[in-house]
Amino acid sequence: YSTELASTTDSSRGVAARELRELIVALLSEFSSRDQQILDRYFGLTGAPPMTLKEIGRELGITRERVRQLKVVALKKMQRTVNEHREEYHALLV
Repeated sequence: YSTELASTTDSSRGVAARELRELIVALLSEFSSRDQQILDRYFGLTGAPPMTLKEIGRELGITRERVRQLKVVALKKMQRTVNEHREEYHALLV
């Protein structure tokens, strides 16, 4: 029983994680290409290993500090979008 329950819980978590990742990718589609690249690379959203700010900056030809600033602005934008659609996303966010 406990093995079966653990398996179901792990499966449910996997589904929830996949749905949340899909939601994040959908939200990112509203962002500029540069913001998409920064968040994707920093968090490893599309399956690649996460990168440091310095690595992202080197790839995009901007400073590590500028990457950090853009990341902060993009995350705030994502937070506002989620807050505006909280009821739609409620099941994924609890």
